[in-house]
Amino acid sequence: MAAHDAKRAENQHIARSANRRLQDVAGRTAEDGIVIPFLCECAGGACMGRIEITIDDYFVAHLDPDYYVIVPGHPRIDGEVLVGDHGHYEVVNKAAA
Repeated sequence: MAAHDAKRAENQHIARSANRRLQDVAGRTAEDGIVIPFLCECAGGACMGRIEITIDDYFVAHLDPDYYVIVPGHPRIDGEVLVGDHGHYEVVNKAAA
């Protein structure tokens, strides 16, 4: 993996880690169906995008550990494949990269 893609993968990992902590906390306290502002898990280092989805939708989007949720049109690592378009967010497969 090129250094550029390694940095972009690190950006994704940082957002995913923050979202997992948010999922843990919100999952214990939020009512069913409440929309939570998760971080965009794109490859962009300066991304401040938010994806507003329920805890359940976030969980389903990550049933495959190689799937990431991103704002439509945000940067991807070369080779990532779109596996779900939900209008206000997309799910991409990082394993395909």
